[in-house]
Amino acid sequence: MSKLSLAQSISEIEEIVEKDYPNWIVAILNEYSRDYPHLSGNWKTLCKKMDVSPQKILLVKDINFEEKSDPKIEVCEILTKKGYVIRRMTEFVPCIICNRAIPCVEIWHLLKEKGFSVPEIWENKCSSC
Repeated sequence: MSKLSLAQSISEIEEIVEKDYPNWIVAILNEYSRDYPHLSGNWKTLCKKMDVSPQKILLVKDINFEEKSDPKIEVCEILTKKGYVIRRMTEFVPCIICNRAIPCVEIWHLLKEKGFSVPEIWENKCSSC
C-alpha cells in the first residue's frame, strides 16, 4: 500500500494494482458524461475538500464495502485521496462513442426517481454523441 500511496501517474497506479489484483481495473475514464453534471460536481467538491485535482474514473470489477477486511477498500481510500473515483463496472459504463462514464440503467432509474437531472431515456452513449 505504501507504493500505491507514493505512485504519481496512472500508469504507476495501474501497474501496482494489476500486480496485487490482476484484471480488477476494467476501464479508466477521464470524466463523467455531461448528461450527469451533479456527478462531476460531487467529484470536484470532494477533491476540493481534499486539496487534490480530479484525476480519472476507474471502473473496477468489484468492491465489497461490507467486508471490512477486504484490502481493496484501502486501495480505494488511497486512490480517492489522490483524486480518483472508483466505481463498480456494474454501476457505470463507458459511453460507446466518447468513453465518458455513464450510470448503468438501474442507477439512471434511481437518479431519475430522486429528481436529478438525467436524460429522458437511458442510452449507453451521451446525448451529445
